[in-house]
Amino acid sequence: MDDHIGRKKKKKSSKKTKTPKCLAAPAKFSMNLYLHLPSISLDSPPFEGVAEEVLSEAAWAGINSGRDTPLTHTEIGSLLTSAMSKNKTSWVLNNLAALFWRIEGDAKEATRCLLGALSASPYEMKDVALIQLANVLYLGKAYADASILVKAALAISSNTYAANYLHGSILLVRHEWTRATRAVHVRLSWQAACHAAS
Repeated sequence: MDDHIGRKKKKKSSKKTKTPKCLAAPAKFSMNLYLHLPSISLDSPPFEGVAEEVLSEAAWAGINSGRDTPLTHTEIGSLLTSAMSKNKTSWVLNNLAALFWRIEGDAKEATRCLLGALSASPYEMKDVALIQLANVLYLGKAYADASILVKAALAISSNTYAANYLHGSILLVRHEWTRATRAVHVRLSWQAACHAAS
C-alpha cells in the first residue's frame, strides 16, 4: 500500500481536512460497471449509507504497520487525496478511497470510487471492487443487486473468504436456507484450515 500512498512521517494535523475524491466512471455505458442495476447510481444511491467504523483498524493495518504512532483515518484520507491528485485512475487508490468512504458512511462517494476501481482494474482483480460494492449495497438492503455483484466476484475468484461470507449473508436475508448453509459451511471450513495453518 505504501507504494501507492507514500510512507510519509506523521505531520501535525491541519485545520482543513482533505478527503479523497474519485472520478466518475467513464461516460460510455458499460455492462461491466453494473450501472443497469437499480441500486447503483452516480447521482445518489436509493438508500442511506451506513458508517462502517469497524473496518477502520483492519483497513488501515497495512498502512500503519511498523509505525510508532498509527495514522488516523483522517490522516489517511489526506494521504489518499495527495496520492490521487497524481494518479486518479489507479484501481488500488480507488479501492482504498472507497474504504475511506465506507468507514465514513458515504455510499455515494464509495460507489463513485468503486465504479472507478471497476473501470480501471485488471480482470483478475475486479473482485476486490465488486465485493466492496456488494457490501455497500448489502448494508443498504439492496440484496438482489448485492447478490449479482457477489456472484460476479465469485466467478473471478471462488475461494475468496469475504465473497463467500457475504454470499452466505445475502442468502440468509433472502431466506435461501440450503444455499446459505452451503456458503457458510465453505467459509467455516476455510476458517478451520486457516487456524490449522497458523
